[in-house]
Amino acid sequence: MGAEDSSYDKNQGINTATLSKSLTKIRHKAIRQSGERFCAGLELVNEMLLLPSKLLALLHFERSVVFYDTKARIIARLSEGDYQEQYQKTLDRLIEEQFLPERDTVLKAAVEGGKHAFTDMPERNEMGLRETYETLLYSGIVWIWCGFEVLARELWEYALNKGGKYLGGAVIKKLPSHDQIGDKIKSKYISLDYLAYYNYDLSRNLGTALLNKFDFTSCMGIREAYSCAFPKSENIKDALCRGELDNLEATRNVIVHNAGIIDSAFCRRTQTNVTEIGKRLKLNNRNVSEYGNAVIAAGAIIIPAISSNLTYASKAAAP
Repeated sequence: MGAEDSSYDKNQGINTATLSKSLTKIRHKAIRQSGERFCAGLELVNEMLLLPSKLLALLHFERSVVFYDTKARIIARLSEGDYQEQYQKTLDRLIEEQFLPERDTVLKAAVEGGKHAFTDMPERNEMGLRETYETLLYSGIVWIWCGFEVLARELWEYALNKGGKYLGGAVIKKLPSHDQIGDKIKSKYISLDYLAYYNYDLSRNLGTALLNKFDFTSCMGIREAYSCAFPKSENIKDALCRGELDNLEATRNVIVHNAGIIDSAFCRRTQTNVTEIGKRLKLNNRNVSEYGNAVIAAGAIIIPAISSNLTYASKAAAP
């Protein structure tokens, strides 16, 4: 990935199938629903990546329809009798006898034709397509990071709400010490008015109460939150330490905070050559798909790990 990489790879896409299938085995409805929303969001990114080629495929398909229409007009012109009546009869016959039986084949050819036609269009920058397509890819990156951030936040909150003392106790012992003015919870202390909001019972609301003590908008913050709640889970630790997640965050940041212009922070985090500083970040659908598949892989590990921890917590809490 760099300032000059903007090619289109028609075979790339985000594969949500593995995670979607594994979600059916998750007993906790809230966890399953979070995972399903996550997958649905990434499927929308897939649709974004396919949008240009689908539009071109539609044009190819329409050309096929026009072909039969033109053929009917020519035959009607050569026929005797009323032209309009002959044209409509001929068109209906061609549609029924030739077009409809071949429609699926024509459609598949149109899709492949659309992908092929789009392959080099960004490079040639036809109709200013490069900038338009890059904007679409930028949106995909932001969407992927947002989906991962929301998933990490929802799962952590639910786990602590459901895990009670078993998970919450570990978090409370390791609460970040950077308290701020106005915090309702400071280190080991909680204000009475905040406790009253939860009817003086945090046993099922601990995750919600502690959310603002952690930063779920960065890989570092997410790792800190999860290491506090699941200190013994090597699977979760390894999943969240994937380098692709750091690169995704850095890419998202340079898009959102620096209008896609490569800066020193991006180079440092992604090991990009400093000669790229000041250039516009170039992406392709392969890059976006790889980031999407990276968060899918992380989710496929984190979700069942949390479910297992909650099962253990439930057994530990049993009399």
